[in-house]
Amino acid sequence: MIQESNLQQDKALECPGFKCYFTPSEPGVELGQAIYVRYGLPHNCRDTHDFLPEGVELQGIQLTIRDQVWRIYNVYAHVDKLYIAHNWDFLEKLSDVPRTKFLIAGDFNARSKEWGNATENRQGIALS
Repeated sequence: MIQESNLQQDKALECPGFKCYFTPSEPGVELGQAIYVRYGLPHNCRDTHDFLPEGVELQGIQLTIRDQVWRIYNVYAHVDKLYIAHNWDFLEKLSDVPRTKFLIAGDFNARSKEWGNATENRQGIALS
């Protein structure tokens, strides 16, 4: 699985052997995000609309690997939209499913000294 959060639809990476799921940022905008899944890997796309706070774009897939269910999410957090700690609560909701493993990746636009950035921003402080 590969994820990208700043992708132009007409310039999507071609990855032989992978299926691309592209989601535009918003209607009329060519940028968006994509998740690539290897052909032959049992999976389905997740409906993520119930989890979306304002300022977040979210994609999700569910995979089954060796009888283990995985949910993988691709997050794009717009700059300076999630600067209050409770705005990040959706991350806990994404992972609140028994007997399921999770991977949440993406561009959080959150800089914090806690994870090695030299500078901080409001989103990084809220998330940390």
